[in-house]
Amino acid sequence: MHYLHIFDGETLIAVAITDVLDNSASAFYTFFDPDYALSLGTFAVLCQLEYCQQYQKQWLYLGYQIDDCAAMNYKTRFGRHQRLVNQRWQG
Repeated sequence: MHYLHIFDGETLIAVAITDVLDNSASAFYTFFDPDYALSLGTFAVLCQLEYCQQYQKQWLYLGYQIDDCAAMNYKTRFGRHQRLVNQRWQG
């Protein structure tokens, strides 16, 4: 596991727990200051994408996408994604 710490100056505002594999990473869990002005969950994904580019990972797995849940449907905003539907990858 990799713990991506996100700071605003000296203040820790988020931690993105990321499982790192040979050619990919998986966004396992992110916790953050809910009162912060930015969408830190989305910002954490952007940081994880940057990590993947820096360490030449082909994929970043964002986990389950639940369209009816506002806390989970943000994943649709990231382009070039695949979805597992009926045991087949689409995208």
